[in-house]
Amino acid sequence: MKTEAILFDADGVIQMPARSVEAMMRDVFGHLPQDYRALVRDIVETEKPCQWGDGEFAARLPPVLAGWGYGAGTAQRLIRAWTTVHVSDEILSVIDALRSHTPCWLASNQEPSRARHMSERLGYRNVFDREFYSCDLGVAKPDPAYFASIAESAAVAPDALVFVDDREENVVAARTCGLRAAVFNLRHEDAPADALRAVLGSLGVESGLNP
Repeated sequence: MKTEAILFDADGVIQMPARSVEAMMRDVFGHLPQDYRALVRDIVETEKPCQWGDGEFAARLPPVLAGWGYGAGTAQRLIRAWTTVHVSDEILSVIDALRSHTPCWLASNQEPSRARHMSERLGYRNVFDREFYSCDLGVAKPDPAYFASIAESAAVAPDALVFVDDREENVVAARTCGLRAAVFNLRHEDAPADALRAVLGSLGVESGLNP
């Protein structure tokens, strides 16, 4: 089966948070807020519309934190922490080898500022042949329209696309659109490069998988 491109999710597949949620909250707020789980939920819900292209997270966040009694400086620290990730060199090496045979695309739910950070500061515009951020498409995973939009804009048949994501619901949505898709979770792998090659092999990818 011909593979026109391989799509990779970002968070949980090629990158991970640099710190735990609790450690990040302590660094940002100077302590662990008593209701920090509720605060995290508010932050995540604030970011979601931005992932669909509805505004910038940096603009929406300060009023939310103000409701919790925190000022603009806290919002700035949180934005910096939100974009701080550890990128797996092992996964990047697999992608680099694959690109000599098959185009590799990034397919990620991101709000505009984090998308720019990943593309420019983390250098993903050079790591991948194409980048598909939800904020640019106006639709986010797990909506099947996300994958339909990618296939349409790239003029590629969905069954010629392979997709890897750490969330089952996103994989199910991709399959609904005809993509060949599987779950890969960087958090659970001691030998991530070997595990990713195995997942891709199960999806019919052959070229570029040899270490």
